[in-house]
Amino acid sequence: MNVLYEYLSFDFRTRAANATLIYQSSKLPAYGRKREKRTLEGQGYLAFYLYRGYLVVHLGTDASQRSKVLTLRSESSYNDGQLHSVFLSRQGSM
Repeated sequence: MNVLYEYLSFDFRTRAANATLIYQSSKLPAYGRKREKRTLEGQGYLAFYLYRGYLVVHLGTDASQRSKVLTLRSESSYNDGQLHSVFLSRQGSM
C-alpha cells in the first residue's frame, strides 16, 4: 500500500467580509464496484472562501450531492487586514 500525502498552503490579507480565496475543480473518473472505469465522470473540487469574515473550506467529490461534501468553518473571523496563513494537509492511501 502506498501512502499519499498532499499539502496546500497560502497567505491572504483582506478587509472584505465575503471573498473567494481559492477554487479548484477537476474531473475525476468514476469507478464501478470492481474498480472498472465507467464512462461517467464525477466532479472533484476544493474551495476556500470568506463568509462574513469566517474562513470556510469545502472539499467534495461531487458538487451536486451535498452528502459528499466536507465543510470546515473557522471559529474566528479573518477579515481584519492582517496577514493570515492557511495550511491544509491530507493523508490517504492510493
